Amino acid sequence: MLTKLTIIGLLAVSCVVTLGTDTYARVCLVKQGGSCVFWSGSVSCENLNASGVGNVRKDPKNMQCSISSPAVASEIPGLVFCANNGGNVAPGAQASVASDFGGISTIFPGQVDKNGFASGINVKAELSDTQLATLDQFCQNDTWFAIDFVPCAMQATVTLVDEDTGEILGDETFDCQLPQCETLAWDKKAQTPERRQYQCGRL
Repeated sequence: MLTKLTIIGLLAVSCVVTLGTDTYARVCLVKQGGSCVFWSGSVSCENLNASGVGNVRKDPKNMQCSISSPAVASEIPGLVFCANNGGNVAPGAQASVASDFGGISTIFPGQVDKNGFASGINVKAELSDTQLATLDQFCQNDTWFAIDFVPCAMQATVTLVDEDTGEILGDETFDCQLPQCETLAWDKKAQTPERRQYQCGRL
């Protein structure tokens, strides 16, 4: 009898553990051909997705994209684009940022399917005005000022967050490199750095 009770108890614990694992959200799943891609232009975190999102009308969630330094560096290396008051933009100059930066996007009901899978979320990760101002020193002279920064190497972390509690429900971190970063140009028509996709691997 004791043995049967022990087995039943172990099965119950096993079920709880299994259920707990299933309810934890998973971020950046490969579904329908792709998931979580990163592009230059500050950093544009696109096609973000997550499972286990639930009903965002009753329990709001957001998706965050945070940019930090690569494991081999203490700062984020990249290119700063500078402009003058006449609207002219200089070619990107090498620079580095000492602190992390990121962005947030609320998940709307139309982005979540009946199974609680959210997809198609885009987040713009960009420097604050204060962070951007620290890069003025890399501009060609005192009359020019920093208008955008594009990392050449970075770690990008995508996080699903409960908006009411601030609880992290799931996250995924990528190590990313921008191919031929030094050749990145300024798109005059779009008024943003040239759009180029990062090459990333999960950590």
